[in-house]
Formats: sequence, structure tokens, C-alpha cells
Amino acid sequence: MGIATQKLNGFVSNPLAPNIKLKYEDKYQFWPIPQTEIDRNQPALKQNPDY
Repeated sequence: MGIATQKLNGFVSNPLAPNIKLKYEDKYQFWPIPQTEIDRNQPALKQNPDY
């Protein structure tokens, strides 16, 4: 578990709605790699996990 997950889990972004809390997961730290880039660079590139 990274620092972002520790800090952001349970964060209340709207003080007028304190019951709605942010659910942050480690997989949100990475963006998916575009399929065109994967096709162009095989076998060097693999999709990020959870995408």
C-alpha cells in the first residue's frame, strides 16, 4: 500500500456531505497503456495490472 492510498482513503472531499468518503486503490496510480503502443512495442510492453 502506497502513501497515496494511506492518505486518500477515507478523505472527505465535501464537508457538507461527510458521509461520502473517497475510496482510493493502488491501481489508480497508473493509467492504461494505449493498445496502439502495446501493438507497436511487443513484447516489451504489457498492460498495467487491473486494466
